[in-house]
Amino acid sequence: MLITSWIFWIQLIASLFWLVIILIFLPETRASVILRRRVDKLKAQTGDLTLVAVGDESRLPLKTLVRISTTRPFLLLLTEQIVLWFTLWVSFAWGILYLFFNTVGQVFDQVYGFSPDQIGLGFLPVIIGGILGGLLSPIQDYLYARAERRNLGKPRPEARLYSSCVGSLMFASGLFWFGWSSRPDVHWIWPILAVGWSTIGIYSIYVCFLILYALSLTSRLLYLIIWRIHILFMLPPR
Repeated sequence: MLITSWIFWIQLIASLFWLVIILIFLPETRASVILRRRVDKLKAQTGDLTLVAVGDESRLPLKTLVRISTTRPFLLLLTEQIVLWFTLWVSFAWGILYLFFNTVGQVFDQVYGFSPDQIGLGFLPVIIGGILGGLLSPIQDYLYARAERRNLGKPRPEARLYSSCVGSLMFASGLFWFGWSSRPDVHWIWPILAVGWSTIGIYSIYVCFLILYALSLTSRLLYLIIWRIHILFMLPPR
């Protein structure tokens, strides 16, 4: 059995591995960066230094950009109702998820008599459920595009909430499923399936949250992390 510190080392190694993969193989997708690179290439080819990418002529200093990036999350949180309530919803759901994970190991240990290695394997549905929840994003994109076409080409922000509505029901029902099936007279596969079902639901909510504000992803992630940490701090340890 691994010592506790190695749990964090494994996460660090895996994160560094995927960081290298992203840096090497993932192409740039931000429009402003792509445009700036094209302009720089044209400058080198033509020698025309008057070429300027759209937006570069009014580009702010680094100090100002840092200030905007650090204050924008709080401004969005205080000035936009959907941001406030959706952040509280997602943060609360993640807090319940962490409490839920604390009970998973206890159930498999005390109810089913699993060994530590078997308890670890019992968390595989979390990985599978997270992958499946992320794969639902194209379906949500299709539903959003269809709603936009039906609205004469005008975007409908509420159409982004389809997957989160379904995901919230899956998450809540998965918690009841896990609680009601965690008995010695019920096979252990049913709590395992409940863990995966709940994880699919919470990731459907999370993915929906990430695509609500495409132009301020980092700001959204920042205030989501801040609120999630505060809510986790207020929740009981078990």
